[in-house]
Amino acid sequence: MAEPASGPIVIVGAGQAGMQLAMSLRQLGSEAPVTLIGEEAFPPYERPPLSKAFLAGELPRERLFFRSPEAYAERGIELKLGTRAVALDRNGRTVQLADGGVLPYGNCVLATGGRARALPLPGAELEGVVSLRSIDDADTLRARVEPGGGVAVIGGGYIGMEIAASLTKLGARVTVIEALPRVLSRGIAPLVADHMASRHRTSGVTLRTGTGVAGFEGDAHVRAVRLVDGSAVEATLVVVGVGAAMNDELAAAAGLATDGGVITDAGGRTADPHIFAIGDVSVQDHGFLGRRVRLESVQNAVDQAKAVAKTLATGEMTAMAEVPWFWTHQFDMMVQMVGVAGDELDWVVRGDPDANAFAAYGLANDVITAVQAVNSGTDYALGRRLVRGRVQLAPARLADPATDLKSLAPRRG
Repeated sequence: MAEPASGPIVIVGAGQAGMQLAMSLRQLGSEAPVTLIGEEAFPPYERPPLSKAFLAGELPRERLFFRSPEAYAERGIELKLGTRAVALDRNGRTVQLADGGVLPYGNCVLATGGRARALPLPGAELEGVVSLRSIDDADTLRARVEPGGGVAVIGGGYIGMEIAASLTKLGARVTVIEALPRVLSRGIAPLVADHMASRHRTSGVTLRTGTGVAGFEGDAHVRAVRLVDGSAVEATLVVVGVGAAMNDELAAAAGLATDGGVITDAGGRTADPHIFAIGDVSVQDHGFLGRRVRLESVQNAVDQAKAVAKTLATGEMTAMAEVPWFWTHQFDMMVQMVGVAGDELDWVVRGDPDANAFAAYGLANDVITAVQAVNSGTDYALGRRLVRGRVQLAPARLADPATDLKSLAPRRG
């Protein structure tokens, strides 16, 4: 019979994944000592609102936090905030902290997430060139926005477009600069991406695509973004949103395999049986997708944390094999996505894009592999069942409004 893991559990990283792991351990009855290490001074909080409702001033700070510090103490979870882990001693099973402290562990879980990727370009050090990754970043960014002021957002992915929408709501004149031919080009169906781009333009956002950034101009403070085509975008505030670099240095220095994150098996375990990795930093053998992948989403962080918690609490290795899902909220668009969309998919649209309520269904060899729903919770809910069940359907039938998808969607067994 499997036995629960023994010894203290040290979780490095106090974001969504680390918090969920700590709480799930207690919910499963684990009595092991649990320490949660976080570099920020704040207890664990939600990060998705940072680029959306919180940045736009629509969500108060106190609603970001999952729980109060007292709630962790009541569950016997020690929070070490404002603390950075600097080394793993795999032989001695200890975590060394920047302040000189040393924490012994029976099992260590890396939930270190990522940091904003920098642009090493001329002028990047100028005042007013910022990024968004934390509460402090969001507070600083919001405070610097001037109604009518010019803001340039570098990067037209999810984060960049969310920031553009939020800053526009605050009254800024926003220009999004994207090197690729269109915004939202990674993981979004072309028709959905074009629809979202159109809503941004209608709301006042300028989109500059197909040209990269050569550098930033100004004296002490940024005044413009110089593009590789020779043109310039005037801006007294520049937000760099070109993705994240994973915080996998701790694992790499300890001799663990990394590849844009920490490599794990389907259960979140690294090559060291006493070290796991979860959340954004985990490059995992994914049970549903059937390949190694790194996913940045709340759902992935929560599901991986619950799986590893069950492994540690019961001793039975638990694999995470859920269908991936994601979401983004921009202006009047709630976009919910199921599955991982690649360039190889054929897309079928149901609903009415002109009414701002529709869904794109992605097919691979007539198998529904991904669904992207714009303001259509029904399509999103059905999509999760259809993708999970790997339902096969001819494009013509899928496109036919008379086809009852609900009858084809298997219930979860």
